[in-house]
Amino acid sequence: MCRCRCMAMMSFVAIVTPLTMLTGLIDWKYRYDMRKVPIIQRKVITGIVGYVFVVVYVVLHSLTDYSLAALAMALVFFAITGEYGGKLVHGARTLLCLKNLRKGSSQKSNPN
Repeated sequence: MCRCRCMAMMSFVAIVTPLTMLTGLIDWKYRYDMRKVPIIQRKVITGIVGYVFVVVYVVLHSLTDYSLAALAMALVFFAITGEYGGKLVHGARTLLCLKNLRKGSSQKSNPN
């Protein structure tokens, strides 16, 4: 019963992951003008590698129980992908806030 549920969930992940990657590429196009920033390149690579491990899990699940290693690796790579995404979104906001604060504090101290 549990194996069936896990297989169904991972099959769903195998179907949905390309859609999330597509929306990420669209976001990259409009938000970052498709600039080849190293963190975006790492995010794309870790997302693809994680997806490959999901596909390996789905394929091997019916053949062997060693597919749990592929599942664990997919989890690791997707966690890294999420970390990079958080750095992109929240890191950019943090830098923007810091720049605005610096501008505001320099304008207050220098009334020109």
